[in-house]
Amino acid sequence: MLINNSIKHLNLSYNGLGENENNISHLKEALQTNYSIKFLQLNFNQIGNNEKNIIHLKEALLLNSSISKLSLIHNNLGLNINNMLHLSEVLKTNKFIENLNLGFNNLRENADNMFYLKEALKINNSLINLNLSYNELGKSDKNMLYLKEALEINKSITYLLLGCNNLGKNENNFLYLKEALQKNNSIQYLDLKNNKIGINQINIFILKEILQTNIKIQVLKLTDNDIVDNVQKELSQASLSNDIYNQIKIEFA
Repeated sequence: MLINNSIKHLNLSYNGLGENENNISHLKEALQTNYSIKFLQLNFNQIGNNEKNIIHLKEALLLNSSISKLSLIHNNLGLNINNMLHLSEVLKTNKFIENLNLGFNNLRENADNMFYLKEALKINNSLINLNLSYNELGKSDKNMLYLKEALEINKSITYLLLGCNNLGKNENNFLYLKEALQKNNSIQYLDLKNNKIGINQINIFILKEILQTNIKIQVLKLTDNDIVDNVQKELSQASLSNDIYNQIKIEFA
């Protein structure tokens, strides 16, 4: 890869790269000089089990100017808060990553994980697509508080995926989301699938308020949320009451 300038998509998922820090060190050396790779997948590599792996990756991404799409699914990044600290330093400096997938990373383990991400997103203005699905963020309402504070300032994120985070178990999560969306004017696609929204009527009430006031969201994904048919109709009607933007698409299935 030090010489190759034709590879656009590199998928190194499911290779156990995190078991030996030399693997990511060698990858770092390649990425620091390669300018062709646009999409890098490092999923299911247990990279977060050793902080040195994340340091090597950080050093690579601070110099690399070609990667625009980075997928780090299922790497246990949340098990050590320093992992997210290093990643936040990347996001504060790197101006080229537009699509970041952090799904299945146990970010729930410590609220500081989301704090570091918040600090990065307040500065970053290049990230467009952020996937935080399957992180059990609803375990602590601090997680959504920090995300709220980030989204109130960030102007670049257009696609936000928060599926499968058990947000519906605590109504504060939706209060924070509402407050974020009252100030955020960039998010157009919001994925809230499988968050147990329907188990609490207050969640539904807050969701109605979001639909009635937010003028930017174009697609709202509410699949698998235990929302009964009559409530689905109420939510659809709430979106129509938004006079400024009434073409929002709500996906229940």
